[in-house]
Amino acid sequence: MKKIMFLTFSLMLAGAGAFGGSKKDAGSSSGMTPVKYLMPGDPPIRYTEIISLVNEKLAAEKGIQIEISYIPWDVWQQRINLMLTTGDEFDLYHIMQDQIQMSAYQAMGGLTDITDILDQYGPNVKRNISSGAWDAMRINGRIYGIPAQWAELSNDDGFSIRKDVLDKFGYAVPKSIEELISTAQGIASKWDGSGKLYLPVWGFTDFGKAGALMRAYPTWPFIVKDAIALIRQNGTVDSWIESDEFKKNAEYMRRFYQAGLIHPDVLTLTSEQGNNIYRSGNWFFTIGGIDSYIDDVRKNNNPNIKPEDYILVKMNPEKPDIYPVVVKNLNDVSSTSKHPEAAIKFLDWLYADKENYKLFMYGRQGQEYTLNQKGLKIASVDAGNQSLYAQADWMVGNINYMIPNSNALPMEVQYLYTLNPKAQTSPGSDFFFNPSAVEAEWANIQTEFRASIVPIYAGVLPYNDAFPQALSRMKAAGLDKALGEYRKQLSAHIASKRK
Repeated sequence: MKKIMFLTFSLMLAGAGAFGGSKKDAGSSSGMTPVKYLMPGDPPIRYTEIISLVNEKLAAEKGIQIEISYIPWDVWQQRINLMLTTGDEFDLYHIMQDQIQMSAYQAMGGLTDITDILDQYGPNVKRNISSGAWDAMRINGRIYGIPAQWAELSNDDGFSIRKDVLDKFGYAVPKSIEELISTAQGIASKWDGSGKLYLPVWGFTDFGKAGALMRAYPTWPFIVKDAIALIRQNGTVDSWIESDEFKKNAEYMRRFYQAGLIHPDVLTLTSEQGNNIYRSGNWFFTIGGIDSYIDDVRKNNNPNIKPEDYILVKMNPEKPDIYPVVVKNLNDVSSTSKHPEAAIKFLDWLYADKENYKLFMYGRQGQEYTLNQKGLKIASVDAGNQSLYAQADWMVGNINYMIPNSNALPMEVQYLYTLNPKAQTSPGSDFFFNPSAVEAEWANIQTEFRASIVPIYAGVLPYNDAFPQALSRMKAAGLDKALGEYRKQLSAHIASKRK
């Protein structure tokens, strides 16, 4: 986790100004309550025009105005920390929990408790976000964030399979790991593509972490986090690399590797080289979701491939899906806000109906975007191929209203952009480990994991031969101490939800 910037460092940035790269509408001088919303990135080309239309509706319906200030990506985190530290007034800001978790902002006093404000001013916000996502926003029983629930995060536990390849070589859709392996071997023996058939995995990857392999095991559901912790549904934490589930995963990956289905240089492939496997079309299945690169596949491998040829196959489909994480992105009301209720009123307007959502997020249909025959979105662009207007669904979107882009696969529309009512949360789904108490051990085991465990998990080294020494090295690096702290923090996290 990136550390919160100290005041002394933040003040060094003050000369750059608090609102780099921003555009504001004229609404703040209209007598309406302004909502100052900070976002990373650059303003859309038609920002002023569209926000003026949005503010006409907000004035009439909520008595507020929205002012978005865009902060360049390269200084985003520093600027936010500076403004919170120095008490600059603003109302809403975006949080990416893969950079800094909501709890860190709460610990530094940067958030407003919005529990009661939501009850009074946010009925549409509450209605359009799931209970599990709201639970992930609680600290000591109180709500501090508004999830951007723009995608279904429980479905990354399957194998993405190309049905065009199955059909070409006369195989049925595999229903077990054993069938998957035998099918892949059979296809590889007949493969006539532009290059060798490989499973698209490479580099430092926690292979199979999302559950594609693991949901075939009788102990499913569970989740794996931070490469060391296997979190059971009863809240207990097992050592992931010492578990039977890890051993099974490693043994399956070894079989893939020995069958020539994993690139021999899997540990050193760059992202560009790995993505070239996707682009070439020389693959039959992959673990979890995909980057389809369908245009490249048409050019290099199968000119007749259709979007429908990409399918998601889950082992034991009758078993529940589980969220490895419930909320990745969210928006928070700043502790410096002078009118936090106005921030909630804006989001409540946004989530009130699809027309409001489309106007703010995409602009006007027929001008800033159009829809294809499947109802998917095509953004209008200028002569330089830049989108005329769009807000990022992943920052403030909602799955009930968002319109997928026209290049979205049917598989993505079905599994990524449709809520899964049967999905379960894990006690660790909304937990983020703070390694500060075991900082040295944490750094050491991350390094050792890459050196000793990844080659086993990638199938390069046989588990039985390599694991005993690898485990010994992980123990020496501080695995047990780190796991002890992990268990302590998760137990406290679970207890805090009951307050």
